[in-house]
Amino acid sequence: MYFDIAQKLESQALPENHKTLIIRLEELAPFPVKEVEHELLNVPHSADIYYMQEECMNEGAFQFAKLHVDRLLKKHKFTHTHELRYIGRPSQHSFATGSNIDHKYENEKLWKDFEKAVYAWNK
Repeated sequence: MYFDIAQKLESQALPENHKTLIIRLEELAPFPVKEVEHELLNVPHSADIYYMQEECMNEGAFQFAKLHVDRLLKKHKFTHTHELRYIGRPSQHSFATGSNIDHKYENEKLWKDFEKAVYAWNK
């Protein structure tokens, strides 16, 4: 997902004042608290912070990462929100939709949600 995001941001003509920080988490256990905290110190305290994953909300690492990131957001007094926001597929009872059409729709929605978050943050 990281490489897709980076490629998408590079290929689009973005405004000069465009500010998007992408943090790629390679390992989640133990959670890289110090590394994430270091990166968050480069983010305005009014910024929205998102976690993006391709897996469904109940199948990926979002809930685990949220516990740690929310603590850091509160610790550093992020003013707009003290919660990590989610971009990804909704909770589901199976790993795949079983339908190519549904999978394509979910992928398109995932990217639309990403673009909405990135461009809203930079307004």
